[in-house]
Amino acid sequence: MSTTGEMLAHVRYTILFVKLGYEAELAKCEILTTSEIDPPTFSSQAIATFIRALESGQTRVPHEWEQINYPGTIYRERGILKGLPEQDKLYLRATYEVLNYYPRESVDKYSEQQIRALQSLCLKLG
Repeated sequence: MSTTGEMLAHVRYTILFVKLGYEAELAKCEILTTSEIDPPTFSSQAIATFIRALESGQTRVPHEWEQINYPGTIYRERGILKGLPEQDKLYLRATYEVLNYYPRESVDKYSEQQIRALQSLCLKLG
């Protein structure tokens, strides 16, 4: 699946943890993107974004983990997941689906005229 530079993609994705005995859904998100949607790249970016977002304190510890005290008190605080052990980040997976594609809006004629005028001015000054 891919979009061209002329399209926007509305994407829903889920971050999963797949370690045996600790399986859980960690986050769901929807975004609007203009970049190419290539599964390995998109998954890597979604996982990296999730790992960075853990520091913001908005991810709840999954119910399944509360009962087994995973991943330990160093990575959680009052039911909020603050991080994961480095070796367990390998168990993160991202799945996604493109909900819809939308054509990008073109620059209106007034803006195009302004851009041309600025380019012309830059050429004269340069």
